[in-house]
Amino acid sequence: MGRAFLTFLLGACWMLNASAAQYKWKEFSFSMDVPSTWQSANDFMGVPVTMFAPMKGERRDVLQVMPTKAKPLKFSEDEKKAFDKNYLARTKKYVHGRNGKIIKVLPANIEQFDGKPMLVAGRSYSWGLRSYTEKTYYLNCGETLYHLKFQGDPAKPESIKETERVLRTFKCAK
Repeated sequence: MGRAFLTFLLGACWMLNASAAQYKWKEFSFSMDVPSTWQSANDFMGVPVTMFAPMKGERRDVLQVMPTKAKPLKFSEDEKKAFDKNYLARTKKYVHGRNGKIIKVLPANIEQFDGKPMLVAGRSYSWGLRSYTEKTYYLNCGETLYHLKFQGDPAKPESIKETERVLRTFKCAK
């Protein structure tokens, strides 16, 4: 059974309708402008907050927000190089461990997001008959480093753009 389908099946029971709102997970909080057609789940498969775009055919984009216990990043070239090395190794282990194929790994880049630096990286891979595009983001909110991630279907670039637009509405709690 495909991971995306399994994710949908297991989550269907726990999802709540989401809208442009404030989210809270334990001591962490943030806000995002999430369309009312999306669904969300707390503590879904070990991820603090998971948001699900509407189904597009047999699949849906998934967006995850994970506050970490890691020290905030300084967004230096050394951190970027170390991240790239680790990200490539994790990608190989993850994809090859599922008998998949890596299509592309996007090296880390430091972008400005809401006036703050943010580390962005990505990967595309396939296994079985499905392909996936993922992007991962790291953003400091005070002393908390947030990891935001989305996964989508590369055959639906308009859906991926919408999911990334939603992700980029992320706001640190005030």
